[in-house]
Amino acid sequence: MGEGLQSLDLPVAGMSCATCVQRVRQALEGLPGVEGLEVAIGRVRLQYYPEALSRDAIRARIEAVGYRVAAPAPRSRNPIRRFLERMGEANDRALAGKRLDCCKISDDKPN
Repeated sequence: MGEGLQSLDLPVAGMSCATCVQRVRQALEGLPGVEGLEVAIGRVRLQYYPEALSRDAIRARIEAVGYRVAAPAPRSRNPIRRFLERMGEANDRALAGKRLDCCKISDDKPN
């Protein structure tokens, strides 16, 4: 019997536009064992069956199309800091690299 469906969240360096997102999505969509796939600038989240697909194969596929799977930042042991880190990650996913300035979303990066 297999390990069951697992989730994997990978930071991906080098993605900067919608074409990058599409390129990574196309590289991963056809892999056997992939059940769910979300790709955004700088991040890939997928659900997969590890008996059909290894993390190394996922990493190799991303790197084959020209991007680098970055090492995740170490998690803090402080519960308040962990909460803030999770909130920051959720905001990054929700805003897709944009920033919120006084009730509007902007493409500009902070100075």
